Amino acid sequence: MKKYGLIAVLVALLGAGVWAWLYLRSNIDDMADSLPADLTMVGRWDLKRAMAEYGIEQEKVEQFVEELGETGIDYTIPGYVFAVQGYLGAIVPLDDDAAFENFLLKKSHPTQRQRGMKWSGIDGKWIIGYDENRAMIMGPALGAELDNLRNTIAQCMHQRKGDSGKKSPLYAILAQCEEPIAMAGSLQLLCNLPAIGETLKPLAELPINLTMGFHAEKKRLNLSLTLMSENANANKFFDQLDEAFRPINGSLVTSSPSRPFLHLEAGVNGERLLAILRENPDVCTKLLLANTLFDADLMLKNISGDLALSMPAMAWLKPAILLQVEMKSMDFLDNVVDWNDEFTQAAGVRFAPSSPSRGEVQFQKGWGYDIWKFNTLYYGTKDHTFRLSTKKEMAQADAHTDLLREGVHGSQMKGCRLYAQLNIGELMILSGQGCHSQQLVLKATDARHWFLELPDNIKIDLLNMFF
Repeated sequence: MKKYGLIAVLVALLGAGVWAWLYLRSNIDDMADSLPADLTMVGRWDLKRAMAEYGIEQEKVEQFVEELGETGIDYTIPGYVFAVQGYLGAIVPLDDDAAFENFLLKKSHPTQRQRGMKWSGIDGKWIIGYDENRAMIMGPALGAELDNLRNTIAQCMHQRKGDSGKKSPLYAILAQCEEPIAMAGSLQLLCNLPAIGETLKPLAELPINLTMGFHAEKKRLNLSLTLMSENANANKFFDQLDEAFRPINGSLVTSSPSRPFLHLEAGVNGERLLAILRENPDVCTKLLLANTLFDADLMLKNISGDLALSMPAMAWLKPAILLQVEMKSMDFLDNVVDWNDEFTQAAGVRFAPSSPSRGEVQFQKGWGYDIWKFNTLYYGTKDHTFRLSTKKEMAQADAHTDLLREGVHGSQMKGCRLYAQLNIGELMILSGQGCHSQQLVLKATDARHWFLELPDNIKIDLLNMFF
């Protein structure tokens, strides 16, 4: 009998363990089960795993958990962000809804109870609905739109599992992302951004999805971005970009300014790039206008190698800027004098060569002078490299003894088609934060794969940012 009693205890313990595991999994699944069905973007964050991978000291983790505990938010369960019908939203796991209510009240966001849930708002533009184990926020919206979002939140919080966004193709893409913080969405989202949208205009109508994932490496937070599509035209465009931008050889590193505020480098096949530019009607029109001033087509065709743009120091007035381009031929300089005609005169531009390989480009006020306080660009050549700069000594010096490379290492560019480095430490130090060595690095190994390396010790107060 004792034997059967022991077996019964073991079975009971096993059953309790299975029940506890299923209960935990159901809580995790509940977050995704509340996602709207017609997603245009979906993201997931796993704070517990992210902090572990980032190597945050245990003392700081405990402090963070204590602060988070006062909000009622459960950091041990992944949460979600999403976009749907032009609105943004988030699903936040809770372990104490009463603490969450007190947190909202402290932030001057009163709550009310309707439809078996509690509701609150932020700035009259965002609405929050929550129950015992999760909160859902959506916005921004005004007036009747907020009432519609209230209905959407109520519906999502009580919908059946089969009706949720977990059935969405974007969620399936997200599920394949291994990073603790990841997102999947349509490239159309980026095309709608004012600053980025114009650059991505050729891709706006193509069905392209993207994934973004944050992961930690050596206490640096890195972002990876991947573009993907099953559309033949989209993949053809990606392949054309890879032909126009080849891997960087790093030959311009030693002649670039030391410890730069900004450095951008790319490997370029000029003929391929010109063909792509001509396919865009807006860019093609601008090329035609440029060709009325100088032989832009011939200059682009002759690019064959690395292109590097550098700004040695942060300066808004009279900045020092250096552009270096490896060329297969300098024959576009043979007719510089002939570029001075009625078109350049009307545009307020004058080309003044001092030798076959050196000269100036002079502007009337209204070009760069009104903004950056310079009205002359200097150009020069050395071997197969064409240089253009706001400083004469940078463009025309035979030897660059002061341009010993320290801030950028050629090894970091290996395998990249695009490399950009920005010292945001100089920007942050103006506000009393940061130091001179905080580098933001952007890399592209090909048209489909992009990487962003964030500086160390970047601190963001997420709770105060959103609440």
